Parts: sequence; C-alpha cells; structure tokens
Amino acid sequence: MTDENLIITIRVIRSFHHRNLKNLVLKNVNKNTNIKDLKQIINQEIKKSSLPPPFKTFTYDTLKIEHVPFKAKSNDPVINCEDDDILILQDDQIIANTIVVNETEISYFMMSDYLEYKSNRSVKIG
Repeated sequence: MTDENLIITIRVIRSFHHRNLKNLVLKNVNKNTNIKDLKQIINQEIKKSSLPPPFKTFTYDTLKIEHVPFKAKSNDPVINCEDDDILILQDDQIIANTIVVNETEISYFMMSDYLEYKSNRSVKIG
C-alpha cells in the first residue's frame, strides 16, 4: 500500500431501527478519488461480496464518517448522529480534502432512513 492509498471500512446500514448493518473493508482506495466514484466502487463491492441479498438490492445514497482512528467513538451503536455538516461526505469532494485517513470507518446508508432514525432513535425488535 502506498501513501496515496487507504484502507477504509464501510459500515453498510440496511436498517437503522433494526440495527441491521454489515462491514465491508475496501483496500487500496486512492486518496484522489471523489466521493461519487467511491460510492460506485462501494456499490460494485457490495454486489460481489458475501453480504446477504437484502444488502445487495437496497439503495444507498449517503456516506458519513463514523469514526476516525484515535478519536472518540459515538455512544450510538448504529451511527453517529452528531456533526452532519462536517461528517456527511458530498459527491463533489475528494477523499484527500476530507478528514478521511487510513482505517477510517464510513457509514453508507439511505438519507431518508437516517433522518427518520435521527428524529426517533427507538429500536424495533422482531
């Protein structure tokens, strides 16, 4: 791995209320990749991964930094609901121009589901 490439863990969130999420590790992600292209790479990796079929057919549209190495983690087990303006990655951004570093965890989810979860953080069982 060179200084231009990163290892990033993607937390693929299918359902916030049911805490239905899986991790996907991406290796050798170029720092000069823009977020829109990163989403395409993630979608390709999801389709060829061993994730269950509901994860492969779901539509994801948003990336948000969950955890940067050597920083404090959120108390919420599903997603960090703080600092959306800083942590949500915009399609036109380049990875190198964000706070993403090697071994960062990034959540990948549907924004409408996130907004619903943020307004009501209850967990549904069953």
